[in-house]
Amino acid sequence: MKKLILGIVIFISIHLTSLGQSKWDANSIIVTDDFSNNLPLSNGLGGYKVFYQQGNEKYMGENSYDDLTEIADSLMRVKNYAAAVIKYEIAFKENKNLGKVIHRIYAAVCYAQLNKPDNAFFHLLRVAEKGHLSNKYVITDNELLDALHSDKRWNKVLEIIENNRLNRELISNGQIINIG
Repeated sequence: MKKLILGIVIFISIHLTSLGQSKWDANSIIVTDDFSNNLPLSNGLGGYKVFYQQGNEKYMGENSYDDLTEIADSLMRVKNYAAAVIKYEIAFKENKNLGKVIHRIYAAVCYAQLNKPDNAFFHLLRVAEKGHLSNKYVITDNELLDALHSDKRWNKVLEIIENNRLNRELISNGQIINIG
């Protein structure tokens, strides 16, 4: 598995370098399961981390959030969920643990497909609670999340989303006034 992830990361790096979008070469990308020299990724990745090394300096990466999530989105579309989730986690970490709702949902999809429900629910609860997701169909209609439906946390996520929807309706009807 480590060699597969390393191969994917090297391929992406070479591709980005050939497009002039990255100054890193294939030798400067390292995939490791040694967590002692890296920042922890949100809720534990349970596997590998990617960092970049140039000389004696180590970085979590130089790509922007949009660059990283674009790569992750591409990896997810070809069902390479393990590599995609690494990119999403790096993007969130480098963006001060902030992420767009859609990317958190995609991360949850990847984790669900990797049979890591704890990680999937971490992201689903985050979009429900902090992202104020109010459309349950964004997740209920996604068949890649079907494996999570039997988990008791699924109903909690749906309940939070429903409360968000009701609050949004009250605000739009002028029944709640935000004075703060």
